[in-house]
Order: sequence, then structure tokens, then C-alpha cells
Amino acid sequence: MEEIESPYLDGKHYDAMHQMEEDIEFYQKCIEQYGDPTLELACGTGRLTIQLAEEGVDIIGLDLSESMLKRARKKAVKKGVDIDLIEGDMRDFSLDRTFNTILLPFNSILRLTELEEYESLFSNIHKHLSQEGRFIFEIFNPDLEILIDALEETSDEEAEVIEYDDPYGNGKVRVTEKTDYDPTTHILHMDWYYYINGELEVVKNWNLRILFPKEIDAMLKYNGFELEKKYGSFDRSEFSKDSDTQIIICKKKGECF
Repeated sequence: MEEIESPYLDGKHYDAMHQMEEDIEFYQKCIEQYGDPTLELACGTGRLTIQLAEEGVDIIGLDLSESMLKRARKKAVKKGVDIDLIEGDMRDFSLDRTFNTILLPFNSILRLTELEEYESLFSNIHKHLSQEGRFIFEIFNPDLEILIDALEETSDEEAEVIEYDDPYGNGKVRVTEKTDYDPTTHILHMDWYYYINGELEVVKNWNLRILFPKEIDAMLKYNGFELEKKYGSFDRSEFSKDSDTQIIICKKKGECF
């Protein structure tokens, strides 16, 4: 059994687990409204980047993981699209240009756990966003029942996450999890267990920062952004306490503090 700290197993497993498409049309329409060029941060294996490029979007992808980018480049070649995919840290990168639309989809921002990391991220995005541009990102809306369960969890029982076909042809992959929530730090610790044909093969350990609605609103305000719109789903329904998702569109309000 292998134990890893990365949120990834590898590119093929990542793609097998994450096959969502409901966000693509939303981001495409946003880009049509706010314009190119577009930068996608934490682009991973290019799930969104490549599909937007196929639709004619002038887009650059940036990710910290070279293995994810390697997978993305292979997929881009197969699709016949030419995309600049850059290895870099979204907290500290310099592309010497600005973008009209900057995307940070799929809860990726929650991988940052420290306040200083968010300040660095927002400062960097502020620097790379054009004066009339928009920064658009997505995070889940915290579910108190789930967090309370994680706070009070004392059992060794594993919760089901997903089951999918192994991309290397080794049968079924079953993923389960155990979680532990620290309300003093707002950190949700997650252990994911990967079973291939019933045998435990890999354990992933990783943390997410839980961002409540007013907390992320304040973070944006005090880091040089103005919240323009918050949706509760990709169909552009209004955000409410019952929404599963926070989809946020913001713009520069001035100098980043």
C-alpha cells in the first residue's frame, strides 16, 4: 500500500474521477461577456482548458503539477488544439501580461490553507487582471451537517466517495474517505482510500480550507476586489443558504492592500 500527500493519484485517475461538464457552458459564456485573453489557474489535466480552447477561447493554463500538465499536453495534441500550458504556483507566478478573464474552477482555491497564501494569491491575480477584467472562481458552500459529522467522528468507518473503472484496465477502483474538521482553523482533513478490486492500494492525505460565504466576501474586499455576483449553481440561480456551490464573479476595486 502506498501513502501519498498529493491530492492527485495521477492524471489518468484524476480524469476518471472528475468528469463533470456542467461548468463548461457557464465559463464559456462568461468569457464571451468579459473577453479574452483568459488564464485558468490550477488547470490540472486540462479538462476545462482544452474544451474552452476547442471553442476558440484564447486561453493559457497554469498548474503546479508537471504530471498533470504532461497529461494535459497529450490530451491537447490529441484534440488538435495549441495551448500554452505553464508549470507554476498560483500564489507566485509572473506572466508579464494581463488577462480579461481569470478562472479558478472546481474548488481548487480551497487547497490553500493559510491566510498568507490567500493574500499572495489575490495579490497575484490582481496584478494579472486587466482593469476591466473579471476573476471568476468556484467553491462549495459549507454544509454544517457534514462538518459536524467530521468534527464528532470517532468511528473507523469509511464513507463512500466514488467508484470508477481503473484507467489502466485493472478492474474497479473504489474510493472511500475519513474526515476530521478543526473549527479553530477551518481546516477539513481528508484521508482517501483507493481500493482496486477490493485491495487497498493507495491512501491520500490532504487538507481543504473551509470558506464560509461572508468569509470569502471579506477576503475579496480586503484584497482589492469587488464582489459583482455570486451564483448558487451553474444555471445562474441566485445564491442562498441552501446552495451547494458559491460561484463568484469579482473585479478590481483599486489597489491590492
